[in-house]
Parts: sequence; C-alpha cells; structure tokens
Amino acid sequence: MVLDGCYVLKTDRKKEDISTEEIHDRYKSLADVEWAFRTMKTTLLEMRGVFVRKTSRTKAHVFIVMLSYMMAYKLRRYWHGLEVTIEEGISELSSIHAIEVHFPQMSYQQIPQPRSSTMLLLEKAGITLPDAIPFKGASALTRKKLVSERKKLTSRTL
Repeated sequence: MVLDGCYVLKTDRKKEDISTEEIHDRYKSLADVEWAFRTMKTTLLEMRGVFVRKTSRTKAHVFIVMLSYMMAYKLRRYWHGLEVTIEEGISELSSIHAIEVHFPQMSYQQIPQPRSSTMLLLEKAGITLPDAIPFKGASALTRKKLVSERKKLTSRTL
C-alpha cells in the first residue's frame, strides 16, 4: 500500500550526465510516442499490422506514422475552436478537385472555388490554393484500378 504508484527506472547514463527529472520526463515521453503510434495506426490511419524486418523499412514505417501524427497534431491545433474532428476535416478537404483545361498549345488544371466550409479549414491552417496547376498528363489510380493494373503487369511479365 505504501509503495502503490512507485516504480523504478534504470538507465545506462551516468548520474553526472542526466538528472532524475530528465530520466522521468524521457520515460513519460516514450509513453506519449507509443500512444501516438497506437492512435495513428488504429484510429486515424486505420492500418492493419505491418511487419517489417529490414532496418530501412522499419525506419520508413516509423517515419510515415510519426509524420502522419505530426500532421494530425498540427491540424488539431489549427482547427481548435471549430466544430470538426480531424477525420471530418480531412474528409472535407478531399472534396477539393481540379478541372483539366486543354488548349492546342497548352493544358492546365484549374481549381474551382471550394465550399466555404473547406475554405475555412484551409484558412485556419494557413494554406492558400493555387489558381492553376500545370498539367503533366499524369493520372491517379484508385485502389481498384491499381489492383487491375498490377494484374496486367504481372501477366505480361510471365
């Protein structure tokens, strides 16, 4: 009963190099990192388990998850005071689209004026959209199209 809530932290750092408070703070920040990882993978990113063996892939995985966490953290701060969750805000931002405009000598993509709710989210985050984007002829594939494209590629190489 007397020691309820007490714990021991052991470190390989010398007593002269680091204070007790700093050791405690670093331990607590590790719990924050673990929480962020768990939250990003289960709630916001909805990722299934990823098992990597190579060091470079592990580092890349951690980088992507923590970058996502930083973005969500920033958006939460920008959108504080608005009646919107991170998921709702990102969903709202996904409504932004571009229209391809073609002329004989050039092509570009024009971004129509977004809805007022989308503009508010962008404004709070300090983001301004360009009026036009040079058209490079690249196209994005949906997940369904990507699977069929990979199947075509695989069948050609066999």
